[in-house]
Amino acid sequence: MGANNTKESVETIIIKTVRTTLKELEKKKYVNANQTLYQKTETLLYKYPNLKIHLNNIELDIKDIIKEGTKYKSKDIVIFSGRGSSDTEEYQSAVDVYKEGKERTQRQINRIERALKSIENDLGYEVVQLKYFQSMSFDDIARNLNIGATTAKRWRNRLVNKMSDIMWGSDVD
Repeated sequence: MGANNTKESVETIIIKTVRTTLKELEKKKYVNANQTLYQKTETLLYKYPNLKIHLNNIELDIKDIIKEGTKYKSKDIVIFSGRGSSDTEEYQSAVDVYKEGKERTQRQINRIERALKSIENDLGYEVVQLKYFQSMSFDDIARNLNIGATTAKRWRNRLVNKMSDIMWGSDVD
């Protein structure tokens, strides 16, 4: 009886976590609330290369802010702005906002990379790579891999469904 309650509690936590993550993604415009889980997975796959670039840009922005902000770190001099907060507080707030954005972006990249890792030895993995990361058409993929376009689509569908289950869980509405 206790094991069943624990299992139900874990499943409830997982479902709540996935729903919270989806809401966060929708707020950040990474995915659309009206999309199916399959479509949300595809959206993130298409955005994956740009998310990695964005993460690098955030890291550079944080370094710039920290470099600029060091002039406000003196304990002897406190400069206050007209808005009632010190420049040091504004600097720290800017750093915090960027760090939160970096963490959110990194979580999405990690989610995608875990799903990709789970299919990397699967037949058709290269179809996913070519379709989403090189924006190739199914006809071009078929020619490149010496398979039919229908086969490429079937492999893509199977693997994106598998990734969708890994990324979002299969029991989420």
